[in-house]
Amino acid sequence: MAAIAAVVCPPRFSPERDMPDQSGRIALVTGGNSGVGYETVKQLLLKNATVYLAARSDERAPAAIAKLQTETDGKKAIFLKLDLGDIPSVRRAAEDFLAKEERLDYLFNNGGVMNSPPEMLTAFFGTNVIGHFFLTELLMPALLKSIVTTGVPARIIHTSSIGHNMVPDIGIDFPLVKPGPRRDAWAKTAGSLSVMGPWRLYGQSKLGNILTSNYFAKLHPHSVPLTTLYVAYELATILVVRVPYLIVVCMVFRPRQTSSWRRYLYEYSDYEAHVPHGFAIMKTLALFGVGLLAQHALVAADIFIAPAAIPALPSFNQANAAAVTAGLNLTNVQGDILYPPTVVGEVHDFHTPRIGMRKNKEQFIFFSILSPQIWKKQFKQILLPYITTTTQLINPSERPVAAVNIAFSARGLAKLGITDNLGDAAFATGMRARAELVPSPLGDPVPVTAAGRWRPEFSGGTIDGVVLISGDSDANIGGYVDIVVETFANCAKEVYSISGAARPGDQAGHERFDTASKGKAPFPGQAVVPPGQILFNNTGDAIIRPAWTKDGSFLAFRQLKQLVPEFNKFVNDNPLPVAGLTKKQQSDLFGARMVGRWKSGAPVFLSPLFDDPKLAADPTRNNNFNYTVNGAAQADPTDQSRCPFSAHIRKTRPRADQVGGDAVATAVHHIVRAGIPYGPEVTAAETSANKSSKDRGLAFVSYQSNLLAGFQFIQRAWANNFAFVHPATGFDPIIGANSSQPRPVNGLDPTNPNRTVTITTDFVVSEGGEYFFSPSIAALASSRFAA
Repeated sequence: MAAIAAVVCPPRFSPERDMPDQSGRIALVTGGNSGVGYETVKQLLLKNATVYLAARSDERAPAAIAKLQTETDGKKAIFLKLDLGDIPSVRRAAEDFLAKEERLDYLFNNGGVMNSPPEMLTAFFGTNVIGHFFLTELLMPALLKSIVTTGVPARIIHTSSIGHNMVPDIGIDFPLVKPGPRRDAWAKTAGSLSVMGPWRLYGQSKLGNILTSNYFAKLHPHSVPLTTLYVAYELATILVVRVPYLIVVCMVFRPRQTSSWRRYLYEYSDYEAHVPHGFAIMKTLALFGVGLLAQHALVAADIFIAPAAIPALPSFNQANAAAVTAGLNLTNVQGDILYPPTVVGEVHDFHTPRIGMRKNKEQFIFFSILSPQIWKKQFKQILLPYITTTTQLINPSERPVAAVNIAFSARGLAKLGITDNLGDAAFATGMRARAELVPSPLGDPVPVTAAGRWRPEFSGGTIDGVVLISGDSDANIGGYVDIVVETFANCAKEVYSISGAARPGDQAGHERFDTASKGKAPFPGQAVVPPGQILFNNTGDAIIRPAWTKDGSFLAFRQLKQLVPEFNKFVNDNPLPVAGLTKKQQSDLFGARMVGRWKSGAPVFLSPLFDDPKLAADPTRNNNFNYTVNGAAQADPTDQSRCPFSAHIRKTRPRADQVGGDAVATAVHHIVRAGIPYGPEVTAAETSANKSSKDRGLAFVSYQSNLLAGFQFIQRAWANNFAFVHPATGFDPIIGANSSQPRPVNGLDPTNPNRTVTITTDFVVSEGGEYFFSPSIAALASSRFAA
């Protein structure tokens, strides 16, 4: 039948004729001792590749190698013992390979089984899917090494089958994959070929191959124009003709699938000759119905969390329409800058934390450039394709499993030969120089290089840039970290790294002090801030800047250590003498008035004496206040009975307290906060000792188009200013800084608003930071950053 099929539907490509020489290339083929795997090994050997034949049988594999040697004029494959159904064997095989080879150019994930009795179904699925997934993960360093060593990306081919059409509507029925009642019931009724019993699970394993391919395609995307770097995860459907019914289907309805193994071998071994601009075009996949496969596209856990009290994220259409109205090109803006605001392009109350408090996990990698020339080349080839745009993030169908952004310090721009004036003295001199002015605008003790102050990585003046990687899991972020490491090879080095994560459970969306984080979202009727307050050269940006900086933004980073047990003790030791409250309620009120919100997130201005979890959970109410009563200013402008003027959220967002009222008067001081907590939760031992023994805090990030009017202004003129908003307001009790000197705060006691509370401990301690510029996507692709 195979001979008849070859006559009726002759293959379009012949590996023997068309595949170029593979000298110097290294391939690994699983299941290489028989069938499609055997023929793949044979063709690669004939084209002079080094081929590892991976199989589990100590008898059949050597016999296949001997036979191949006679069929290829003495060329010998290398046996790699591998049992895909046994995870320790997979690990050993990967270790054996990596001990012999530094790189891998082709990985053919081909091995597997087609049928299995019910009692073997777990091993069946593990062999066909899980084993290959794990093997790919372990071999990823060698695959990524291919582009660096040879200049050509590695390729991974997953062997799937037309059998994936036999899956149920839900896709993979995972209860069948593991032992249990569902498995037992299924085994009693689905054992014969006539009801497609075991074949249905086979089809699900082949769908698993497709999902695995999609997963790695998202982890290492390769569809960015004008780049030659990716690890191309392509999918080929192979049909081994065994059943007459399937032969008819193949010949009548899908004729070219009969010889598809030859086609996919050809397609992906002649990368440079047949793929324009260094991009893989999924020709093989297109043969087999992209629409059908798209129904089962892998959806990873989201990069973003969704705390209940924050309004839902905008749909793609809503965000895109708002961007068009605002004149924004979201495809040109790095994703961390704008997304997810409530409405992209309408920058409402943008110095509230809506992005960072929505991230699951994030890693910051600070680096120094050693060779600008090599950096530009490797950045273009390796890292640039992975830089995530706002368009990708607002469209769930395009959202990667992890998002990557990059920004450069003034020092880093200078190394790359970029000497343009970006119109901001704070950026030009750097955060350390600004912090050491006397008096320090940031409130840090000087010199910052003294012991116990800034981390040496920040005070040393060696940071040229930062890569930000956000994702749903450490594993997904780790895959992108490997790409960053490859980019750094021989041209840059990591100076420092910090990892953040959303807090667990009902604390998701909360900072450790600013319990209100989940409630800070635009409130109804709030004024709109022009996008130019955040993005260069857009409406609202009055500074003259080079044209190439359009859609870029300044990034301010601060590592803020937080002494949570010490803060809690201070709160507990200072109950407010309010009649009718228990001592605990008095202490809770003291803490809430320091922050401006209760632990639930409810604002004290709307709930002055008691916490109100229902208010906190209502996104239409929990931020709908303006420090006015019934829309009018308080009768007594010095009245602090509802909320102190010194409260953290009131000092850093004065709303109607500011002359002119709300966003209109303070628009120039808006920032987008995009930080994330780091470090573990407070332990019982720390709580008992009232002392921190673990390192924790906030990786603070803000975006703005003007640092002097944005982050630095908010810290210097509001949080650190004793006389703002009124002459005797005092310092911000949470982030206000006074160069490690005591901080007097007024208004915390509603029974005596003139009482001064002197705080002698800094509960938030700056350990350093830097100012960066986040270029647009177009700028990053230009010769300024890439070559």
